[in-house]
Amino acid sequence: MAKKERSINEVYEMLQLMGEHLQGTNKEIKELKTTVGHIEQDVLTIKEDVDAIAKTVSRDARTLVNHGRRIVRLERLRY
Repeated sequence: MAKKERSINEVYEMLQLMGEHLQGTNKEIKELKTTVGHIEQDVLTIKEDVDAIAKTVSRDARTLVNHGRRIVRLERLRY
């Protein structure tokens, strides 16, 4: 079978549809970039929070260890 040649109008319609599809895709990509940007900001905020919590826990852990040593020394002195 021979290929049917498309008319200029058919080609123009196809190009128009492809252009519309590309515009829609471009819009979706921009929306995704915006969403990713917001997610990155949220992740940075969470990271800052986790870092602050880790510092506090570390400081508290050192305090507990020091108090534990003092308690052990005091108990040994007592007996």
